[in-house]
Amino acid sequence: MSLQLLDPSSELRILLCLHGPDNISASINFMEITRGKSDPGILVYVTEMIELTNQIAVTVERGEGIETTNVKDKDVMEMRDTITSSFQAYIDDDGDGVTLK
Repeated sequence: MSLQLLDPSSELRILLCLHGPDNISASINFMEITRGKSDPGILVYVTEMIELTNQIAVTVERGEGIETTNVKDKDVMEMRDTITSSFQAYIDDDGDGVTLK
């Protein structure tokens, strides 16, 4: 209902939080149905949500500043690569009007 009240000439911004690769197809479908015209298009922020277990916590590396925390767990890195490549493939194939961050 609240989408109906938005100005159609302004960019729609969406935050998608994925719990793993199983959520990729549903997220891409959601982007498809909300995309609309290519101008102004939509801006989509994609982030993955991971459970911080003891095994994963050991692999967390902190640098200086807030934005320099990285998880070096092999499974988490593979999940991130899968998610990134899937979304990038969608943008390359049919991403008119979609800006991905």
